[in-house]
Amino acid sequence: MSSCLSCSKGHYCPGGVYKIPCPAGRYASVEGRESCDHCPRGFYSGVGEESCHSCLNGHYCPGGVDKIPCPSGKYAPSEGSSSCDDCVPGLYSDEAAESCEDCLTGHYCPGGRPQNPCPAGMMAPTTGMEQCDSCSPGRFSEGAAITCEFCPRDTFAADLGSSVCEPCAEEMFSKEGATNCSPCPNHWDQEKFHAFGKCLEQGIYFNAVLQTLVLSKW
Repeated sequence: MSSCLSCSKGHYCPGGVYKIPCPAGRYASVEGRESCDHCPRGFYSGVGEESCHSCLNGHYCPGGVDKIPCPSGKYAPSEGSSSCDDCVPGLYSDEAAESCEDCLTGHYCPGGRPQNPCPAGMMAPTTGMEQCDSCSPGRFSEGAAITCEFCPRDTFAADLGSSVCEPCAEEMFSKEGATNCSPCPNHWDQEKFHAFGKCLEQGIYFNAVLQTLVLSKW
């Protein structure tokens, strides 16, 4: 005649069923358990464990569950953490980090969150920046910029934080890095092919095909 067996360590036996492994975050250190105990804060366990383990670096263990990796922007420098610490502003971390690192150039790190690329019209020229700097008038940038570029000639950027430079209107011109455009000087006409955006001295025009300056008696 068969008989019942004592429930194995790492398992629980509620009665009338097969033994069941303790789920992650719980344990059974002795035989004959009807239920499993919760791991305390700072500890974790896998499935069917007889005991709990100290939480690993880069992870947190709130208790009663398996270890959880610290999310981006947070870290756990030592074992046995029940929560993760925020990276301070100017620093960032990837998932499951034991420490934080300086924010990369072209990015900003507000603290406690992943690093973010600078938006267009802004820049981060050095590492460890909490926020990005706006491009000054006459300059522009695309996303994740380390520096702002000067507006090309015959364009301008009047405002702080420009992402593009506006073209000068017809019969107007500008030098590189301009914040506004100026009228073409007296006795100058703008090239009829406006895409070139040049003010040319009267009597001279640009031949786009031959790439030469051609004298003309107007």
